[in-house]
Amino acid sequence: MAQNREGIVSDALKKVLAYRALSFVIGFTMSYLWFGTFTKSFGFMVTTMTILTVAHYFFEQWWDDDA
Repeated sequence: MAQNREGIVSDALKKVLAYRALSFVIGFTMSYLWFGTFTKSFGFMVTTMTILTVAHYFFEQWWDDDA
């Protein structure tokens, strides 16, 4: 995990993890209502969150290079 100089997890990382957890719960709930099964919903959300996390990483790289 990322740590700042004091050895405490950064607020930015806490914010990102909290947002990812919240978006997983919301997305899972919506996909469960759509698909009607736990397995499909869970698989869909794991795939979706993986793709979005990778996309976010590359976006951050682009953003930092552009600044």
